[in-house]
Amino acid sequence: MTFNDLERQIAAKKIALAYFFPGEEEYLKDQAIGRLALAFLGESQVSQGLERISATEQDGISILQRTQSLGMFAEQRVIVVKEIEALSVKSRKQILEHLDSPGQDVCLILCSVNLDKKTAFYKGLAEKIPTLVFNQLKEAETVKWVMAKASARGLKIVPAGAQMLVEISGNNLGILDKEIEKFEIYTIGQNRSEITEADIKALAGSSFEVESYELAGAICNRDRDRSLILYEKLLSSGEDPVRLVSAVCYQLEKYWKVLLMTARGISPRQIGYSIQSHEYYVNQMIPASRKRTPQQYLWAMGQIYRTEYALKSGRGEPRSLVQKLIYKLSS
Repeated sequence: MTFNDLERQIAAKKIALAYFFPGEEEYLKDQAIGRLALAFLGESQVSQGLERISATEQDGISILQRTQSLGMFAEQRVIVVKEIEALSVKSRKQILEHLDSPGQDVCLILCSVNLDKKTAFYKGLAEKIPTLVFNQLKEAETVKWVMAKASARGLKIVPAGAQMLVEISGNNLGILDKEIEKFEIYTIGQNRSEITEADIKALAGSSFEVESYELAGAICNRDRDRSLILYEKLLSSGEDPVRLVSAVCYQLEKYWKVLLMTARGISPRQIGYSIQSHEYYVNQMIPASRKRTPQQYLWAMGQIYRTEYALKSGRGEPRSLVQKLIYKLSS
C-alpha cells in the first residue's frame, strides 16, 4: 500500500476494517490516523469514536474485547493500538485470527515502531490487512517538508533556512511543526511572512516548551537553586505562573515515561518518537529521570494537582504558590 492508495481510500471514504502502520515516523502516522478517523466516523463522531490504547498495557484478549464491545456514544469506532511489538506470542496469534473476520463497525489500526519484519506477526499482518510503512524522512526530505509546511501556513523560508532549522531542532516532525507554528506567530507580529536565518538563529529551540523543559530538568535533578532561578527567569519574561504549572506537569510526565520506558529496555530513539522529543533531549533526560522512583513521581504529581486546585480556587497568591511547589519538587 502506498500513501497515494491511502489518500484515494480517504477521499472515497472506502475505509478498510483494519490497517497495519509500522515505522518510526510517528507524526505522519498520527496525521494519517486522524484523517482515517474523520472519514470513517464523520466529523461529529471523532471525539467519541476514536480510541487509542497501548499494547504495553493490554493483552490480545483485552484488545479484541474493545473491538467487540458497543460504543457508548458512537455506533462506529476507530481503535488505535500502539506498540504492538509488546504483545506476547499468544496475543499476536489472537489478533491475527481476529483479522480473518473483523467487526464491521470498527476500524482497527495496529501501530508499531520497531516490530521485526522477520517475525510471523509482521508478515501475517502485512498479508491480511492494508499495510503502510512510515519510514523516518531523510534529511533532504525533511527540509522539503519544512518548506512545504511553512508554505501551507503562508510563510516563506529559503532552503538554507529550512536546513538550519532541521540542524538545530532535529528531524522530529512534531517538534518542527511546533517550531513553524512559533515562527508564524512571530512573523505576524513583525508584519511579514518570511522566516529569515536570523529569526531561526534567535528563536529555534528557545521556545517556552524548551525553557519549561529546562525547569523540569532542574526539578528532576533536585537542583533547587537552578530551579528557582529558572522560575524567576520565566516570570521576568512575562510567563504566567499558572501556565508554568501546567508546563512543568507536562514535562514531568515525560520524565516519568522516560523512566518507565528505559526500564523496559526501549531505546532513546524510540522513546523520542513516543514522547515527541528529539533523541538528543531524551539522552539528557534519562539520568535525571532515574533520580525519582515511580512512587516519587506519583507524589510529585499529587503536589502539582494540589497547587492547581489552590490556584483555581484563589487560595493564595499565584507567584508564591508556584514558588513553594517548585521548592518542594526540587528539594
